[in-house]
Amino acid sequence: MIVELARALTEAGCARASLEAAVLAREAASPTGLPLAGRKVAIPHADPEHVLDAAIAVASLARPVRFRELGNPDAELEVELVALLALPDAERAQQELVGLIERFQDPGFVDRLCSAPDAAALHALLEAQR
Repeated sequence: MIVELARALTEAGCARASLEAAVLAREAASPTGLPLAGRKVAIPHADPEHVLDAAIAVASLARPVRFRELGNPDAELEVELVALLALPDAERAQQELVGLIERFQDPGFVDRLCSAPDAAALHALLEAQR
């Protein structure tokens, strides 16, 4: 899933070609699966040097994929929502990451994202919760 989302950001001109490998390496070293109540979420990301323009690529999955758990890398989670965060500024990236984690702690919000019928609806939900 990370590969597909990273490639989408690269093809959209928001990230350098190096983003894919950087996100995969970071995820291997520091997993991002969130052990939330309800549906599980992952927020993979990489250092700002791989990003050209601020963006987020989100995938709501019909079949969960396994991500290792943040803070407990020996545990795996069945993730239903993946949000690849790409921000060119380290300080802003940290703020956005914390903000996303806070929003994802609301199981109803995650359910609405997972039930969004298309990308436009998903985008509208994310923007409304900012």
